[in-house]
Amino acid sequence: MEEQIISLFPDRETQVCQGWVLKKMEGQILVYPLYYRFSEGDIPENIRRCEEISHRCGTGCVFRIVEHTNYYLSSILTDNGYGLEKCGVVCEWDLTGDAGEQLCVEESMPGGLFLKNGNDGTGYVMVGETVIGIKYQRLLFLQDGNLPDIGIEDILRFSAAHGIVRILVDIPGEGLPEQYGRAGFRRAYLYRCYQKKRRRDSQGNRRRGLKMDLQSEKCVMVIDENLPLGIIANTAAILGITIGKQMPEVVGADVYDRTGNGHPGIIEFPVPILKGNTDVIKAIREKLYEPEFSDLTVVDFSDIAQGSKTYDEFIEKMKDVSETELNYYGVAVCGAKKKVNKLTGSMALLR
Repeated sequence: MEEQIISLFPDRETQVCQGWVLKKMEGQILVYPLYYRFSEGDIPENIRRCEEISHRCGTGCVFRIVEHTNYYLSSILTDNGYGLEKCGVVCEWDLTGDAGEQLCVEESMPGGLFLKNGNDGTGYVMVGETVIGIKYQRLLFLQDGNLPDIGIEDILRFSAAHGIVRILVDIPGEGLPEQYGRAGFRRAYLYRCYQKKRRRDSQGNRRRGLKMDLQSEKCVMVIDENLPLGIIANTAAILGITIGKQMPEVVGADVYDRTGNGHPGIIEFPVPILKGNTDVIKAIREKLYEPEFSDLTVVDFSDIAQGSKTYDEFIEKMKDVSETELNYYGVAVCGAKKKVNKLTGSMALLR
């Protein structure tokens, strides 16, 4: 079934590494270790290869392991600094026979669901402007079984009316929800996703890892309000791009409009831009070098960077200047909300 699910996303960038399928999904590299049987000694090397590929793509690396397979892999991932990110179940229902015909005849079609045709025979099941499922031939796959606005019965009637005879649903958690069991779905298998544990490097930057906890973490930018408007915009753009590289896990999944066209995912939470000046930003940057704030992710943009025509020029100029001589145009700070607020909590928005 994992092979069938993978095949439903032919438009996503795909690589094969020693029999493991790597697919760029939701802003990260998802590794499906399906085909090749490794000796225990080969597994760490292939993990390293996958990490190198994800690093070149500027994304995190997540291993999706189906239960009762790859017995050694989960423990080896744990030994290499990975932790359990999430688990889920894939459940299945077969619509062949009289049940499907009865659903279609006895009930009216749900008004909120419609099918948008895509490329290569693939269709997208839409609710308003949101894609909730992918149809290929007579198979329907729901990427997230949590459907707050659509009933399972609606999905079944829609499927029967569109010639779908088999449904696969990816559901977060370890058990089959009661409503799916009542509708006749069966639990096909459990999977677990492993990702590098959140750690900090020697410069205090977050390593690629789990998504931010918005209850306890925060990300802000502080930009010199006295700069020309174009430089302010340029500073915000550069800080944003660099934060995206440092924290690829904060970029959300691709989205689809009503016509079925894809749009790359953007950051999943707001990033306030606060107004500062040369002295304020300088003081914040100096504070961020203190041990108390060493676990925050920090990106700065200075006059040296803005005045360099090439990156090589920037590198050479930075070699000849001390930190105290830098004039900062802006700084981005992400991490523990209490610490971010301690530095910037009293600052007003840049408008």
